[in-house]
Amino acid sequence: MPLVPIQLPTRSNVARNSAVGNTTLINCYADPIGQDAKAATPIYACDGWASFATLSTGGTNSPVRGMLNLDDTLLWVLAGEGASNWIDSITTDGTRTSRGSITTAGYAYFARNRAATPNIMLVTSDGVTRTISGTTVSTPSYDPAIGASDFNSVCCMDGYFVISKTNGEFYISGLDAVTIDPLDFAKASSVADGLSRAVVRGRDLVLMGDRSTEFWQNTGQADFPFQRVHVANYGLYNGPAAVATMAAVDSSMADTVIFPATTPDGGYAGVVMLAGYEVRRISTWEVDNAVRTAIKANVRAYCYPSQGQTFYAITDNATFSYEYNTRTGAWHQRQSSGLSFSRICDATVFNNKVILGDYATSRVYQLSTSATPSGTSKVMVQKSRDNGDTWEPSDPTLYPNRCKSLGTSGQRKTRTKFTRFGESKEDGFNIKLTITSAFVEGSNDIDMTIIPPSVHAQPYPVQMHTLYVDAIPGVSGTANQRGMIMLHADITTVGG
Repeated sequence: MPLVPIQLPTRSNVARNSAVGNTTLINCYADPIGQDAKAATPIYACDGWASFATLSTGGTNSPVRGMLNLDDTLLWVLAGEGASNWIDSITTDGTRTSRGSITTAGYAYFARNRAATPNIMLVTSDGVTRTISGTTVSTPSYDPAIGASDFNSVCCMDGYFVISKTNGEFYISGLDAVTIDPLDFAKASSVADGLSRAVVRGRDLVLMGDRSTEFWQNTGQADFPFQRVHVANYGLYNGPAAVATMAAVDSSMADTVIFPATTPDGGYAGVVMLAGYEVRRISTWEVDNAVRTAIKANVRAYCYPSQGQTFYAITDNATFSYEYNTRTGAWHQRQSSGLSFSRICDATVFNNKVILGDYATSRVYQLSTSATPSGTSKVMVQKSRDNGDTWEPSDPTLYPNRCKSLGTSGQRKTRTKFTRFGESKEDGFNIKLTITSAFVEGSNDIDMTIIPPSVHAQPYPVQMHTLYVDAIPGVSGTANQRGMIMLHADITTVGG
């Protein structure tokens, strides 16, 4: 009997009920290359990371709250434990210098202007402001009429710092300066929902409340340069989860903003991407369920480039981490060692390195594709007869025929054979495949997991005699990056 191909998943897409579908990609992603290839959609392990710098403060609850790359010469970072935080600058070789302390429990937004010696403004989501010139951190003094304690984000457009306030007002600085005139403000007033975040998308200043979004543009007027051009009835679910980036929009690369959106009454509406002044929903039920059931204030996001693609990552650093591939439009899960989510909470590019911030330990890492796992990679196969609600044990001592060596990194491809799967019920089998030690995060080997669509021939049971797994051994980021090419099985329909 000829072998039957088993479809590899193109994304993580768990349905509301496991009987409907539970395809899953953890720490790996599909990278379609077309029907002219041997395998149209191989699955590759994600990239790992290595240490870059340890920050001034540390502990078990010391998240990185924000980062800024200043001209590939200094990386500015705010991190801390509780309300005690430190501002650090880091050079290209990872040398860290403390630049001052700050009391905040909020998220940090950095922006820089176009001045010959750039000014940096730091604003936290709970109203703390600092300015930086050279390597000097200063606490600005503003006119009391400004109400600076209500500041909650900052961005920079055309040389103006734009600082949003919780009451819907936004102030602008002087041109290529950090000074703020008490009269240089306007208000996003179409809906009385205040402002959660100000970001720049191309030529638009995007002012986001929790039930509406306003688009303003620089019209060059002398009194106040920004004017409102459009109002949309969707808002921002949580300020730190909005990321301005480049992504595929209408088959072209364009400036956009990706964020979890709200409806006009403030309800969660899904993760969306700006397309013009409209939004396109990009999230699946699996992602939406994770965001909706998490603590709202903990949801944050970031973007980073890898392997010629850009990933939007959304996490609460407590229960979930999902990444969206802006090239393919597909989601996958991330999990770090011993966690159900990724350690990473922020990212930026610095001196051609992707720098990643830790959610708890005041450390920053650099994306790494060169580390070799300490353990020998194996392919593990587990079977489920109840739509993935329970799986047979993965202990190789109990099921030695379910765990086999992946092969050496010098091999171009490895075919591994597994037998004795028995007979399914009417709705078929589910198969979970794990490649152990697929990549390295710091000193930890990380596994990748794939759950393909169900193997079934409803309404009949099936017998699966042999499963053939074509996998790629190797090192993440090389031509032999660990991954999965294809699956085939010797299957017999029972009673058909």
